[in-house]
Amino acid sequence: MKFLHRVFVLLLMSTLVLESEAGLGGIDRRPRRSVCMSRPYPARASMVPCMNRPTHTCYNYNCYPGCVRVTGSTTRTCRNGRWFGTDLVCKGSCCSSPPIPRGTMVESCPSPYTDGAVCTYKCSRFWHIPDSGSTTKTCSNGVWTGTDLVCKLKKEPKPVCSAPPSPANTRKKRCSLRSPPQQSDYCVYECSPGYVQIAGIDFKSCSYGAWKGPDLVCVKSCPSPYTGDAVTKYCRPRAPFPVGARCSFYCSYPLYIPVHGNTTRTCSNDGTWTGTPLFCIRARPCQALTSPTNGAQSPLAPYYFPATVTFTCNPGYVLNGNETTTCRPDGSWSNSTPTCTVGQCSTLTAPTNGALTTFGVIFTCNSGYVRNGAETSTCQAGGTWSNPVPTCTPRPCPGLTAPTNGALSPTGPNYAYPNQVTVTYNSGCDLDGVSPVTCQADGTWSNLVGTCRRYEETTIMPETGETTVMPETDETTTMPKTGCPSPYTSDAVRKYCRPPFRVGARCSFYCRNPWYIPVSGSITRTCSNDGTWTGTLLVCIRAKPCQALTSPTNGAQSPLAPYYIPATVTFTCNPGYVLNGNETTTCRPDGSWSNPTPTCTVGQCSTLTTPTNGALTPVGVIFTCNPGYVRNGAEISTCHGADGSWSNPVPTCTPRPCPGLTAPTNGALSPTGPNYAYPNQVTVTCNSGCDLDGVSPVTCQADGTWSSPVVTCRRNKETTIMPETGVTTKHG
Repeated sequence: MKFLHRVFVLLLMSTLVLESEAGLGGIDRRPRRSVCMSRPYPARASMVPCMNRPTHTCYNYNCYPGCVRVTGSTTRTCRNGRWFGTDLVCKGSCCSSPPIPRGTMVESCPSPYTDGAVCTYKCSRFWHIPDSGSTTKTCSNGVWTGTDLVCKLKKEPKPVCSAPPSPANTRKKRCSLRSPPQQSDYCVYECSPGYVQIAGIDFKSCSYGAWKGPDLVCVKSCPSPYTGDAVTKYCRPRAPFPVGARCSFYCSYPLYIPVHGNTTRTCSNDGTWTGTPLFCIRARPCQALTSPTNGAQSPLAPYYFPATVTFTCNPGYVLNGNETTTCRPDGSWSNSTPTCTVGQCSTLTAPTNGALTTFGVIFTCNSGYVRNGAETSTCQAGGTWSNPVPTCTPRPCPGLTAPTNGALSPTGPNYAYPNQVTVTYNSGCDLDGVSPVTCQADGTWSNLVGTCRRYEETTIMPETGETTVMPETDETTTMPKTGCPSPYTSDAVRKYCRPPFRVGARCSFYCRNPWYIPVSGSITRTCSNDGTWTGTLLVCIRAKPCQALTSPTNGAQSPLAPYYIPATVTFTCNPGYVLNGNETTTCRPDGSWSNPTPTCTVGQCSTLTTPTNGALTPVGVIFTCNPGYVRNGAEISTCHGADGSWSNPVPTCTPRPCPGLTAPTNGALSPTGPNYAYPNQVTVTCNSGCDLDGVSPVTCQADGTWSSPVVTCRRNKETTIMPETGVTTKHG
């Protein structure tokens, strides 16, 4: 019965397999590729892999010279795990590859292996010699003749080594030696304490009676040089430090400064460092500096040793004192702040056809003239001016060409402001245009050069095609103006308008901001019917810079210097401080400020109380809560000194909540929840007949998690008698 049952199970399983393969598209009957394990090696034949075929799947065979094929295949192919074809059989006077007896090797054996070929053998091991047999084999009628060579061990003693060497300044770390040392015995070396390796290797072995391997070379070394927390070192070479190694030391710039010790130390022959360790201390910051009146300083605070500040004076002022000062290690300055006074130079005269500013620093030329020379001149410490007074030359106009049948007076070719050129015409001609024309301040001509036409010229009227004769006349007809010349602007003025400038055209003018300011003239001009511009020429002068400002104590300012009209500086105070004075100040044209720098004083607010289960900073600005509590309210409160109130009330600190708990099966929680928070404790109780599996009570911790995972209640172990065996077991 059991046998029939097994047969039924096997038939059922095969049926299921066939059905599953049919469901997947039928049984895959394609041949599967397999690897042939061994290659055929026919005697007296050579073997070569087939071309353009996968490796180890096809080979070509040929009989050795002197032999001919009797039967078998010359090509064997691996398919489905076996080789197709039959072994090649070669007959004749050739031999197969010569045999190699155990412990021997072929010394010489010329191929092909034809009848009469001789192969010579020798022992393959150095310490073996021939014992019996022949050292040659001969190919005779396809068979190698001669007895196999047998080798034996030499009876001479094996080579031994002397005691292992001991290079200077080294010691043996471990050795594997026999007595006396023999082949393959070895020793491992290391440098003696206080020495480091610079060449050689740490291993020597006994080989054929001699110790092989270069000696380990060790030289005296120094320990790593000491450096404090404020010192950084740079060594060449890096650790280990042999004799002659050099290390450089420097302080952590800019917070630390050296007080004693050497910045360079060298490893000496006795294994110690020259000099003494570098010792650095934290540098004391230097107090902020105030720029001199009518001057400036660079850079701005903060300053640490060895910062250097450079002072400069505004144009027209001379520096009295040292130009630079350096921050010392003790927080003091090497020089006091200098002053800027009005330069004591000779009075400058305005250039002809030009002008200069009140302090004789900036030169300008009148309208129609061009400056030849520097725009500014500064009074230097020696009482001399940096640049001479420039000259103002008339602005040139382009050359003119005399009209046909006419002439120019003067003839040119060089014309400049305010030259006038008269156009004259030959006898028998009339002038068609304006004469004279004037070279204007902007370098253009007031009108185009007219033409000269003969009397009684014939003109065809375009409207009718009739021919008329222009009569000779001495009357002068005044033509109305159709536009204005380009309005003149100086180097300090810019205009906004485009040609052509017809009657009614409007131009706007403005100074180059922020370097120039208007002093007179019109900012808008219109081309009138008479060909002239309304208003007067806009005149701008260079604005004087305002002196640098110092931020109020416990406050700040924005932006920083330099300042030119109409720059505005805004002042702010740190949290807990109140601004006394104007919040802003504006740079005026004369270089002064509209308002003085304000001050920042401690706000007069009531004392804040610490929140329950929390804390506040000494100045009562930042609130924090104790571990296990969460802040409800603002973190920061700022004193509004003006009305004595705080920006935010004192927050509260409430216990951090923990996630809700679910009572275990066959158990209960106390308290039942669902809201738990730090540092609540929950007790787990189990029903009668159940045991507690876990810890009770569990506590809500400061991070909002429970101290132990949820516990379970399982029934007590009960006693049950198994009916089959009568064995008593306990189960839960």
